[in-house]
Amino acid sequence: MLNKKLIVVIAVILTAGFSVVTGCENLDVENNSTVTTTSPTVAVTKPASNQPATTLPVERIFVDQEALYQEFEEDPQTAMTKYEGKRLVFKNVLIEDMPWLYKGVGTDWYVINSYVKYKTMYLDYLNDLQVNYIVDIEGEVFGIQANLLIIEDCEYTIVDDSNGVEIPDYVFTF
Repeated sequence: MLNKKLIVVIAVILTAGFSVVTGCENLDVENNSTVTTTSPTVAVTKPASNQPATTLPVERIFVDQEALYQEFEEDPQTAMTKYEGKRLVFKNVLIEDMPWLYKGVGTDWYVINSYVKYKTMYLDYLNDLQVNYIVDIEGEVFGIQANLLIIEDCEYTIVDDSNGVEIPDYVFTF
């Protein structure tokens, strides 16, 4: 009699252990469903969405750099509120100046036209540019610094490269 009880207890423990082990080994299957109930006896499952929330595309605005500079000179707070988070497009910008690639400080790589400094998104974007090129520039407003309107994260499209002045490629000497 004692052996029968012992065998039954061992069988129950092994069955429970087997159930736990086989239930835990199924790691590649996830239950991504949510349960909603309309009555206490009926449950309906709906698949849960794992897709990330989509973001709206950034609004692109075609602007004139002189007019934009004037807006920032008159009221920087209002101008910043108006243009913040928007992608600004400047057409036919003449590159009046740019640093030689070895003279840039840190990540301060840019081209300048008048009172507007266009900071590049990546240094490689400046490799194909030269002074006197005419380019279309797309970037985001940063604000006014030292009487310069700063446009950052810029991308450049060359419109006219016929009058380019090549910047000499100097080698560092110590």
